[in-house]
Amino acid sequence: MPTPVRPHLAAVLARTSHVLIGFDSIATAVRTEGTGTRLYDLMFERGERFSPVAWMLASDDDWYAIAVQRDHGRDAFAMYAEAEREATSTATPKPHVPEFLAACRESGRAVLVAGNHDQQVVRAFLKRHGLARLVDHILCRQALLPPTVTDLAPSAGCLPGNLTAIADSTYSLWQADMADMQRIGIEGGIDSRKHLAGIGELYLTNTGNTRGDAVSQRWPVARRGLAFGRLDRDPARPERPAPVVRDLGRLAEAILAVPPETPGRRKRWWR
Repeated sequence: MPTPVRPHLAAVLARTSHVLIGFDSIATAVRTEGTGTRLYDLMFERGERFSPVAWMLASDDDWYAIAVQRDHGRDAFAMYAEAEREATSTATPKPHVPEFLAACRESGRAVLVAGNHDQQVVRAFLKRHGLARLVDHILCRQALLPPTVTDLAPSAGCLPGNLTAIADSTYSLWQADMADMQRIGIEGGIDSRKHLAGIGELYLTNTGNTRGDAVSQRWPVARRGLAFGRLDRDPARPERPAPVVRDLGRLAEAILAVPPETPGRRKRWWR
């Protein structure tokens, strides 16, 4: 008997040729605790003087370091990459991740993994847990900054309207909406179902000019671990409603039940 799929979810899945999921939605607690403090201390030792409050309000410690001086940014890149490598050494895939990725592949949908994490660390994690063969594109941090969210669809060779972001945070879904992607919320994160669905407004704080001219007024909005990448776009538009599902296991069933209008990848008989 076919899995029943709600009409609004089915409509989104039918238009989905490519699926975007953040690394934090795949791996359990990838935390880099203490790295921001060590980076602050390093910059202080080098003669940088700025308010700890401004540091705390900055979207991301490493991005702030880059804005102050590029040499600080390179050191921040190395520090966070090493911290992420250590954190992922004990991390495991979240529940239903393997079956979700397998369902995307079986249905002919390409999978993109993105986020503000070191690309080599993400690739190593996927290989270690046998998930690399189920992922078509890894679009994470290869340089001082991760790719912009609006560049993800072109990098995967698809239109934003055929790329659907899967996330359990309102912030990530908001980012996807600003990049004209489709969105599907997953319950189980820190945000409620009604907020994942886009009910009510999501208010964001602009850090502004926190250190003279070092940080521009249009600071790229992001939060480490909750974003698909940078967003260089004015967020002055209302949110669009998004379907929400219970977990990745339920979404995997729906993905298999609703084929894409345009496949994002070809099926191969030898898989």
